[in-house]
Amino acid sequence: MNLQQLRYLCAIVDAGFNISRAAQALHTSQPGISKQIRLLESRMGTSLLIRKSGRIIGLTDYGEQAWLAAKRILKEFEGLKQMGDDVLRQDSGRLTIATLHSYAYSLLPPVIHGLRQRYPEVSVDIRQATPGNIIELVRAGEADVGLTIERPAPDSGVLALDYRAVPRVLLVPAGHPLLEQETVAFRDIIRYPIIEQGFLSSGGWAVSRTLRAKGYDFEPALSLPDASTIKAYVEEGVGIAVISGAMFDPQRDANLRAIAVDHLFAPSFLTLVIDPHRYQRRYLYDFIESLAPNWDRLSVQYEVRHYEDHHGGAQPGNDPG
Repeated sequence: MNLQQLRYLCAIVDAGFNISRAAQALHTSQPGISKQIRLLESRMGTSLLIRKSGRIIGLTDYGEQAWLAAKRILKEFEGLKQMGDDVLRQDSGRLTIATLHSYAYSLLPPVIHGLRQRYPEVSVDIRQATPGNIIELVRAGEADVGLTIERPAPDSGVLALDYRAVPRVLLVPAGHPLLEQETVAFRDIIRYPIIEQGFLSSGGWAVSRTLRAKGYDFEPALSLPDASTIKAYVEEGVGIAVISGAMFDPQRDANLRAIAVDHLFAPSFLTLVIDPHRYQRRYLYDFIESLAPNWDRLSVQYEVRHYEDHHGGAQPGNDPG
């Protein structure tokens, strides 16, 4: 049994049990994969794959257990490699961040600028995704950290670091009549066309639920995928919108105004997401602390150990050092 065989098993599952696609992904031959899987089954003394008419259609019960174990082993092996890289190259590497478009635009630029100044040999890859996909990217190892508005489920396999609550604001164009009012009520908002943040965000659903719970027969005038696009339409005068205050920058959004509505709508919550099973490089800790100063390296590592106490054995790569 060797790591190559475990990689082949995982690749077959990832490819939907299509050996040809698995071979392409691993840049090897289909017969080579088939041979190694047969050797693995022989070594384990049992079949791992369900075969029918010359095709693989799934995993046996033992195959399911072997696949889960193989994923853990390969992840831990990758963690050991990263530990070695960290010793040899303390200040270089790649940091992949998964987040919403709006946060990539409004929250991250100064943080990334500071990180690049401290670590000029670290390349940063920012991937835009939906809240659910952000969690998946971190869990799959395709992103080192996620910044999202949805807290992952306890059994999601990732660790959530609560960042901060952010009050929502009512976004209107400069000169809008609502700016003349001392306090804005629901009945004032509903008089104008409302632009909703749509399927990419639970924020839009929260606003809609609140208005409907107050008895208003609410239908958005327009539904848009992200706050940056919403701001362009509000500036054009198409409508008004309730968004997270983290999306509004008075200097960049000079033609817009934000009205406080925290007395009407619950705040949005920003959450950082990491994989507690992976070895984390020093620059990731620095990124997290720069964005959320309450989460320094020791605090994050404490949460990792707490997570492992409740979900399995500790990962040595995340011990303080």
